[in-house]
Amino acid sequence: MRRNGLVVLGLACCSLLVLTDLADGGSSKRTPRPDARGSAYAYDAGAQTRVWKSQRAAVHWVVTKGRDAPSLTSRDGDAVPDYVQRVGRAADRALAYFQRRGFRAPRDRRPDIYLQGLLDDEGVEGLAIGAFDAVGGAFVLVDSRFKARRTKLNDLERTVAHELFHLVQYEYVPSYRLPRWIAEGAAEAVAAAAVGNTQATYWEAVDRWLHSIDRSLFDEADRDCLRCYTGVFYWINTLLETGGPPPLQRFYAKLGSEGLPPDVVGYLVLMQEALTEAGYPSLAMFFGNFARELFLSGVGLNVHREIVLETPSQRVADTIAGMAINIVRIQVPPGTRELLVGVVCEASDSVLTAQLLIGRRLDGNRPRAIPVERTDRESEPGKQIFYFRVAYADDWERLNQTLIVARTSSVSKAYEITLSMS
Repeated sequence: MRRNGLVVLGLACCSLLVLTDLADGGSSKRTPRPDARGSAYAYDAGAQTRVWKSQRAAVHWVVTKGRDAPSLTSRDGDAVPDYVQRVGRAADRALAYFQRRGFRAPRDRRPDIYLQGLLDDEGVEGLAIGAFDAVGGAFVLVDSRFKARRTKLNDLERTVAHELFHLVQYEYVPSYRLPRWIAEGAAEAVAAAAVGNTQATYWEAVDRWLHSIDRSLFDEADRDCLRCYTGVFYWINTLLETGGPPPLQRFYAKLGSEGLPPDVVGYLVLMQEALTEAGYPSLAMFFGNFARELFLSGVGLNVHREIVLETPSQRVADTIAGMAINIVRIQVPPGTRELLVGVVCEASDSVLTAQLLIGRRLDGNRPRAIPVERTDRESEPGKQIFYFRVAYADDWERLNQTLIVARTSSVSKAYEITLSMS
């Protein structure tokens, strides 16, 4: 949206990214700070402000009554409100984490954080403006009366870390012309790790994504770009290093040194290079393994398709979006002894993975999904086929089979599922 000559990008449930509509190098239209005249985010006229310097940040707040003033309560009796100190401590922790993980530091070694009534004005909890777009260098805005929603996803500390990581991203890409799925997904993941609630935030974010797991991660069609934020599932997994520099740092370093790719394919290539250099498997295997672990975790996933086999053989045509997961449920009639499942795609399609899991009752009556080993067979001309053979022990297995198809491409692609029972 536009506000006072600004182009505001990245509106979502928790933050904003602001890029000015720059002309003549950007000097005439850079965003002033809230305590300056003419700022689109200016404090109310006559507002008196203070600043408290924590170890790594400078927190600005309004001491006079008004929409931007935080609670002035100070339980330790000093002149600095508890809320201000909480924001400062959160900034210290986040910035120390970024440094520890090898990310570039914000240009201003003590970034400015302005507390403002963002939830009332913008409906968001935080905002980041980079040095390229701001008068006097980069700064962050955080809501001054953060309304905790009793969820770790909207934690004040996480919001502070999220916005400060945007300043880190500016250091790699000063123009900040990043796709939102990269900018927000990474900021969510790093923020979660910085405040130490990675697993809780991971599952809360994934819960918001599960209803549309077969839509592309690159899909930014909805107004608030929820997929940009819930892309956290991918970035958190990327952050989990097995040794050596984590791939996310390598990925951003490549963006800074090689320039921004012209399209999604270019970003995927850089992701693959970063993963390879960090000792990870291919991007396709990485994403496919995530899809399997997500299913095995027991969370409810959106089912893309259900196949109830009623004839000895069947062939089903389907399509999968780029960077998406198709969950296919398969059922066969009682008495079926064996099923052969094939996933057919083009021979040149090296970014599609397929896995079949069968529900078995183990440890008494507790059901559990077990991966089925692939069975290599001859492929059709110009095609590659992932084959899986299942021998049934009971009707529970016949009714509980899940095919997981994942693809790490920039475009949708057709594939087929073949089924043959005996």
